[in-house]
Amino acid sequence: MNKDIIIACATDDGLTFPDKHSGEAKFFMIYAINDKKHELITKIENTTPEERMHGDPQKAKGVVGILKKKGVDVIVSKQYGKNLTRIKDKVVPVIIGAEKIEDGVGLCIENIEQIRNELIKSGKERKHLKFG
Repeated sequence: MNKDIIIACATDDGLTFPDKHSGEAKFFMIYAINDKKHELITKIENTTPEERMHGDPQKAKGVVGILKKKGVDVIVSKQYGKNLTRIKDKVVPVIIGAEKIEDGVGLCIENIEQIRNELIKSGKERKHLKFG
C-alpha cells in the first residue's frame, strides 16, 4: 500500500469549507488519507498575518510554512487567490466543490491517484486539481 498523504482542509468551523480563499480560513483540519480511509491528525489555527495587498506573497509563504511544519502535501479549499501559483510549488492545491469537510476528504480519497500523480511532479510542472 502507498504511504498516507497528508491533506489540510481550510475551515472556519471545523465542519465546512468557507466561501473565501484558503489563506483567509481561521483553521486547517489536517488529515492522513490513503486508498481506503482517513484519520484526523490535528486542527491548527491559521496564525498567518493579514494580507497587506491582494495576492500578498508573504501570506502564501506563511500559510505554506505552517502547513509544511505538519507534513502537509495537499491543501483543500473552495477558493484560491493569486497565490495559487505560489503554493503549488510546495503543496498540491485542490479546489473542492463540496460544502462539508467530510465530503471533501471523501472526494480526495476517491481521486487519490490524481493527487499522487501531481505530488511526484516538480512544483513548476504541478497543476491544481478540482474535485466535486
